[in-house]
Amino acid sequence: MLDQERGGAFARMRRDADRLLFERLRAVVWVVLAMLPGAGPFRWVIDLATVLIAFPVIMLAGIEAKAGRLRGAFAQLALISYPLYMLHVPVRCEVAAWVGPAALPSLPVLFTYVGLSVAAAWAAGRWYDPA
Repeated sequence: MLDQERGGAFARMRRDADRLLFERLRAVVWVVLAMLPGAGPFRWVIDLATVLIAFPVIMLAGIEAKAGRLRGAFAQLALISYPLYMLHVPVRCEVAAWVGPAALPSLPVLFTYVGLSVAAAWAAGRWYDPA
């Protein structure tokens, strides 16, 4: 009985060590990818590494994550993610038409653009294409 308990404890310690290693590896991947230059002749290598390494790591992290109290917030973010992807450029074009393209970098215009984009994405996710 005591040996089985030890084996169970050692197995848990091993799983925890593996999880910690995975967390550290994920942090290293993010730091390395964030430090890579954005353009140049080897941009395809960065894109390939992002698709083959970073995206699977993100997916594994999401699969292993436990939402807990943040489940509702994550559900709302999931609700607006695709509509935000689809609507942010049309909203940016409309805001640029209202204020002029030179005013886009200003902070009040940026907040207006982000606010309208999120509101349009939420409305589209909520009423146009409910899950």
